[in-house]
Amino acid sequence: MDRCEWSSTAWTVILTDGQRLPLVAVRGVAKTDLPGRILAAWETSRHGYDGEGRDRDGKEGCVPPSVADWRELWRDVAALTAGITADDVRAAGLLDALQACDEAFRLGDYAAFQAGALRVRQIVTGRMEE
Repeated sequence: MDRCEWSSTAWTVILTDGQRLPLVAVRGVAKTDLPGRILAAWETSRHGYDGEGRDRDGKEGCVPPSVADWRELWRDVAALTAGITADDVRAAGLLDALQACDEAFRLGDYAAFQAGALRVRQIVTGRMEE
């Protein structure tokens, strides 16, 4: 890895060969010594990005710095969906989009949560080009 870059909503990992990966795509991390020998390795889903963080099931630990404040986006989703009832023609698609938001939140995947929230907005407003 060369470096990480913050884009106001998510971290991007820049590899030494120039490849760019969203941080949420990183599934495993290894700690190496100077010559490159692996000293420790772990799955990010169980141990976080630093090896000591919370797992994606929400167990105790550190939240990586890429996790933004979810509350504002949750409030937007709540405001958009307020008053929509089960007999509304948008309800079925909306439930799927809300489930995607909920699952992304559970996994700590802010980018996926943003995509789900955008889908909610598109369904509620009827504007699919956003």
